[in-house]
Amino acid sequence: MKTTAFSLLLLAVLGSSTPADAARYLIDFGRDDVNTAGGSQGAITPSPDVNGHYWNNFNKEDFNANTGSLDVPDTAAISGLVDDANVASGIGIQLLDSTGNNEWEANGAVNGGLLGPDSGLLGDLAIETATRDYFFTTQASASFVVNGLNPLSTYDLEFFATRDTGSTRETQYRATDANGSVLSAILQTSGSGAGSAAHPNGNDDDTVAIMGLVPDGSNSITVDMLTVSGGFSYVGILQITENPVPEPATGLLLTLGGVVFAAMRRRV
Repeated sequence: MKTTAFSLLLLAVLGSSTPADAARYLIDFGRDDVNTAGGSQGAITPSPDVNGHYWNNFNKEDFNANTGSLDVPDTAAISGLVDDANVASGIGIQLLDSTGNNEWEANGAVNGGLLGPDSGLLGDLAIETATRDYFFTTQASASFVVNGLNPLSTYDLEFFATRDTGSTRETQYRATDANGSVLSAILQTSGSGAGSAAHPNGNDDDTVAIMGLVPDGSNSITVDMLTVSGGFSYVGILQITENPVPEPATGLLLTLGGVVFAAMRRRV
């Protein structure tokens, strides 16, 4: 796979780094309205999950308790993310008001979220409480910042999203790093061919990844979620992988930050 080839190239340039050096953060974007009459859209992902991994929950209800409302305030943020081994960090995620139109909303199982995800297709991201709900926008774009990053690390961002519906919908994830490098990847979340035979109109087997990003001077990476087609864009799961760069290669970060990579892959 191109993803694997790029990883090997980056390691060859920057020096040896074992997989054990990397920290992985799992974020579930969605709802926590399991007690809502008329059907639950979503629920928090408990930790540890069935695979022994720890999650971070970014839930609409933590910021807007009205379960009849879809709106996620543009000021919503989470901080102190834990990695999948439950080690605390200073990493956070802050939504942005980039258009003044209250871009962010949240929905879930009643509106096309993925129930019964298959680990044979999504690997250890196949956790139903994470795949059943999501944040979305009907605007042309919505943005958030991943902050509190280590300036001596590079970061890989991997996205999963789905909405089971007959209309074709595509989401573009675009990240800007320290070098001004802008890289993006497009994920079909909905419509014919979006998923496997079990879910032909809803993505149940693909993620997209943007790799090798260098934090900017504020130790942050800005992510734009763009509506490509179908009038909606989505994010359900974000996986952040931190890759420490060993000395003396850290000095090459700003030079190599432009050497980033985007890919779509089936997690099989």
